[in-house]
Amino acid sequence: MDYLDEALPPPERAALEAHLGACQDCVRYLESYRVTVALGKKYGGSEPPPAAMPEDLVRAILASRRDKS
Repeated sequence: MDYLDEALPPPERAALEAHLGACQDCVRYLESYRVTVALGKKYGGSEPPPAAMPEDLVRAILASRRDKS
């Protein structure tokens, strides 16, 4: 999120952009994340997001990515 908010420190931003220059999977992920954030802002409720992503959700996302490989 710091990258999208342009709040990432310059050295970290440069490293991420270098990685994005070579990794199309991360470029696609970043674009889907950007769309998700935009939709959340447009249609989301007024409650703030949780401070941390629930661990079971993280595991489910990772499992779905492994299933596609």
